[in-house]
Amino acid sequence: MQRFGLLLAFALASMSGSTAAAKPSRVHNLMPDYWRFVAEAKRHTDAAQAAWTRYYFAPNRALLSDIQCPLLASGRFPADRLAALDKLAPAMRQATRTLRAKLPAALARFDHIFPDNRWHGDVHILVSLGCFDGRAQTIGGTPAMLLGTDVLAMTGNTAPTVLLSHEAFHLYHRQFFKSEGDPLWADLWSEGLATYASGEVNPGSSPEALLLPRAMTEAVDRDRARLVADLTSHLDDSKTRAETLYFTTDDRTEPVPPRAGYYLGLLAVRELASKGYSLAEMAHWNAATTRERVRQALAAVGANS
Repeated sequence: MQRFGLLLAFALASMSGSTAAAKPSRVHNLMPDYWRFVAEAKRHTDAAQAAWTRYYFAPNRALLSDIQCPLLASGRFPADRLAALDKLAPAMRQATRTLRAKLPAALARFDHIFPDNRWHGDVHILVSLGCFDGRAQTIGGTPAMLLGTDVLAMTGNTAPTVLLSHEAFHLYHRQFFKSEGDPLWADLWSEGLATYASGEVNPGSSPEALLLPRAMTEAVDRDRARLVADLTSHLDDSKTRAETLYFTTDDRTEPVPPRAGYYLGLLAVRELASKGYSLAEMAHWNAATTRERVRQALAAVGANS
């Protein structure tokens, strides 16, 4: 109750500076194009690539070719994916229905809690070929939200409200926070703060709902001092193996648990929140302030392991 009260207080305090209600985000559903591809590919199993190009990629080329996922952007469809995707079809249809039903209320509630949110851009519901369940990314020079029904179906996320809050917060946060060169500490901060915010917007959410599997959080906690020391040594690195290890890989043979960066980022944000910093304050910090406080918070997180 206290956490939501803090957010509501921030909302009410900011209302006086808000303008007239912004136009709602536009939702673009690419799934009908995908199902047309599936129907054609099943009729002509030796021509899946041609069907993918004609029914899915070509009609949506401007969007898909701009997404930061090499396979999706290439326009290539691996034929061996068709059977696996077919097994996910019922869950993908349900994910599409759920997203379309949940999006308006989730985005409206986000605007109510963060009335200085200026992002009301495009939301795209699509098949990502395994690249993401949700992503905030610039498309054609404009920030957009991308939602991958195949990964939602694969992970069994039947209640994606927390995911929607996470991605909406990324788009909100980018209004105020920019870093030079995309260093690792900025990824840690952005993902940790978005994870924290999605929990605040959805009080009582489990770690799993926050996309933090229990096995991962327990593995990180057992080895937290070493992981914090390793992460800290790479904080100013950009586009390195450390970024892959802490944020993108699912390789269980690596010395870093998958998605550990999200959890360590969340622990750093919680450490700062325990010092009295509110979510509203932290969301508006500039890069110089953030970098120093992230280092301080990580040191405390490692020491308290």
